[in-house]
Amino acid sequence: MGLNWSYKLVRILLVAMIGLSIFLSSLIWAQSSRTSVGNYTDNVTATIKAFDPREVFVPVRLVRHLPDDELLYTNRESIMQKATEELSKLDYDLLKQEPINGIEDYQAFLSRKGTIELMFSDKLLLHYFLSVFDFKLAADNTIMFNRLILDYQHQRVSFLNDEDSSIWTTSYKGSLAGFRDLILDEHTDYFEVESKNNYNDRVFYNITSDIKLKKYSYILETQAYSVFSNLLFDPGQDVIPSDDASKNLYFSTSNGQSLAIENQTGVIKFEDPKETVADDKIDKPTEGVYDRTFHYLNKLGKVIGTVHYFETNDTQVVYRQYVEGYPIFSDFDRGRVIITENTQHTVMQMNQNAIQVPIPLDEEVDVPKPSEVIEQLQLAGVNFEWISGMQIGYTWLNEQAQDKQIVNLTPEWYIKYKGAWETVETVIQLGEKEEIINGF
Repeated sequence: MGLNWSYKLVRILLVAMIGLSIFLSSLIWAQSSRTSVGNYTDNVTATIKAFDPREVFVPVRLVRHLPDDELLYTNRESIMQKATEELSKLDYDLLKQEPINGIEDYQAFLSRKGTIELMFSDKLLLHYFLSVFDFKLAADNTIMFNRLILDYQHQRVSFLNDEDSSIWTTSYKGSLAGFRDLILDEHTDYFEVESKNNYNDRVFYNITSDIKLKKYSYILETQAYSVFSNLLFDPGQDVIPSDDASKNLYFSTSNGQSLAIENQTGVIKFEDPKETVADDKIDKPTEGVYDRTFHYLNKLGKVIGTVHYFETNDTQVVYRQYVEGYPIFSDFDRGRVIITENTQHTVMQMNQNAIQVPIPLDEEVDVPKPSEVIEQLQLAGVNFEWISGMQIGYTWLNEQAQDKQIVNLTPEWYIKYKGAWETVETVIQLGEKEEIINGF
């Protein structure tokens, strides 16, 4: 009873802080955007904590393949970076490609006992990853991977790519004592899982134990437009403001940079014509789309909260906020940063609203097992050829009945359907529409 009362008291005090937040925000936004802005480097001073690429380009899931065939899964954020740093301390031999003949060989390699598997949210350039964590290992600038497997019985580390079933392996020397301590930490909760081949022969780990996850609430923090203009525009530039009847804001500089903020949604779009995809940058071994987009992400620093690398294609990288090891999903680019390159400019999209201060909650949610979700999709007639992945994420919700400055985060399954991450309900609805269109 006393514990519940303390939760309520802390919640009341935090909510009371919201009133002060709203008041201060109103003072900031009361300034007319038509007022001459001038040189923002003189008018706005911000202390920003920069990102460490080691906390951004990290694995997000870990599976222990025990010798007795048991599989244990965790996505505890606090051990991912530390575990990778422990592996970077080892001494490595030359990297060699494994002779893999087809998907069956690849899956057999992946299912070996006595190994520990680290998984990334999406493919990543191996050379860049090794340089970020200072591995004593060289790799060609074309090798991509999304899984790292430590074979502690034979002292080998392998990098696997699900897309082309390629595997690159090296042997190592050194102590794994620090790594072992992290993996066996009694505070790390593991789910029992089983290996399944789904989604175009890709390996997926099916959680077999019950899934209970906490709900979270956060105080919403809306950053003033001056913060973004100060951080994103080049120093020393005169910023020209303008707006329209919809109260959307638009700023530009003489060198062609621009910043647009939508009043209703908080969506921010920054364009920089200078940073285009140039041959001289592509040829640099440790650079590429990851390094260049991280440069833009680091301009913002942790104003947007802590984020991890989420997914990429040839010209675009998506970074997302995570909570307790799970990505946050929302509309209007809340909780994520999308950076896109083309031959003319670099475009950065995000939202001025961010979650910063957690409000303690004592509530858990039962999340369906993956097998139950798959059965639900099958019964609904969803075409699995369009599905390329599934994972638990936290949905960003602003409940209508509560203060708009409070954000609720609720866990549920997300399906990657036709290249986009959607809720199970949305995927079923999209499948039903396709059946109608196709005349079924």
